[in-house]
Amino acid sequence: MIDPALLSSFPGIADLGHLHRRALAEVCDRRSYAAGEALIRKGAKDADLLFVLSGQVRVTIREGRVRADKDVGPGTMLGLVAMLDAGPRSATCTATTPVECVVLPASLARQVARTEGPIWDALQVAMARQLVRDAREMGAHLLRLLAEPPPA
Repeated sequence: MIDPALLSSFPGIADLGHLHRRALAEVCDRRSYAAGEALIRKGAKDADLLFVLSGQVRVTIREGRVRADKDVGPGTMLGLVAMLDAGPRSATCTATTPVECVVLPASLARQVARTEGPIWDALQVAMARQLVRDAREMGAHLLRLLAEPPPA
């Protein structure tokens, strides 16, 4: 179990009452990662959800010869896609500094979904907010790339 206050900085989850945050905290673990250590590896079959408490993480998506990197920090959730679609990991996430995370194991998230409706609802809201923020950033980045003149 972790301190429920650790989850208070994440939108959606912060809206939960203390008893629900405590119930969620009971199924979460806290993990530390050294700089250079992978938190998530593309293609892995696990689907744990990670809440970044401190440090910096580089998220790398690579398809063929195309690669995109994004640096994220505290307040970011990692592992949303795998948690939602139960498919393999779509990105590699590597600590660029020492990182502290709260981890919600996928198996326990499914248990929470079955038994604690308000907690699962809050998790879905938090994941949706993160995905919308990410989609907006990607859209803006794509528009900037399209506005650049083609290479000579």
